[in-house]
Amino acid sequence: MNRLSHIFSSGSSSSGASTWNALNQDHSVVKTHEQFSAQSLGLSSYQYRTVQVKSSTMENLAQAAWANQVVKNILHAGAGNQIKDISSSSGESWARAKLADDAYSGGNSLAQLKRAQKMQGGNCPVFASTASAVLQGKTDAPMMRVRTRLPEGNSHEFLLLGDRRASRWGDRNTVVVDAWPVKPSASTFDQTFIQDARSGEKLSLRDVLSEYRNEEYSAYTFSNKDRDRLKSIKPLDTDAIDRKLHKQHLPPIGDELVDHIFATESDNLFDARVSTDPSTYYTDGDETRTFDNILSR
Repeated sequence: MNRLSHIFSSGSSSSGASTWNALNQDHSVVKTHEQFSAQSLGLSSYQYRTVQVKSSTMENLAQAAWANQVVKNILHAGAGNQIKDISSSSGESWARAKLADDAYSGGNSLAQLKRAQKMQGGNCPVFASTASAVLQGKTDAPMMRVRTRLPEGNSHEFLLLGDRRASRWGDRNTVVVDAWPVKPSASTFDQTFIQDARSGEKLSLRDVLSEYRNEEYSAYTFSNKDRDRLKSIKPLDTDAIDRKLHKQHLPPIGDELVDHIFATESDNLFDARVSTDPSTYYTDGDETRTFDNILSR
């Protein structure tokens, strides 16, 4: 049995094909700051700071953390342009993203959601669109999509719960939803950064958006039919991926594929292991907790 069919062997049958409901899964989780050293995540140390927020922000942080887990469960091999994900998946994350883009091209949110449903692959736009579908109807906060240029000339996309430009939210009570980093945590805008673990550099999200061209707009509203795609994820197993790669004269998942990716795609790859200090505690005065739960598998 290949690895993917083992993971999703409990899926239900639909039209003769095995599917599973990403919104109805029990996630076994661990806390990033308890399981991984700060240095392994490209951080010098954990700061264990405590941040005071509103009760509604605590709720949105919890929703964001849950969405990160759902998205990571769907896009289980990781991001197609993250160096750590490519290495740990033997190139599978890159292959899924490439094949998904080939099959469902286009920059719109629905095409990106289809990539997640059918190919379980993508880069940050797919992560953002999938999280948007997961969270639709789950929060009263405005859900904003952000696309920004980055210092090296690439770009990044993610979601915000809340409108940081409004006094009700501001940077302290606007929540960032971004499952694209290797070990994602839910965080408030003022505690979020863009990281390059290779160089040890990180730039606060506030500085990124103030210094580089960006756009911020209301996230796409999926129809009920399209949001239901999350309830019928169709696993693409690794044997099928290898066959598709072979048709494109590419190596199968494994060391040779990884070598090919690093030789041809190095300028398009990232090493963003986290986007916040996962040891950060948030409190509304009644409850104090971190939001760095990740899938344990």
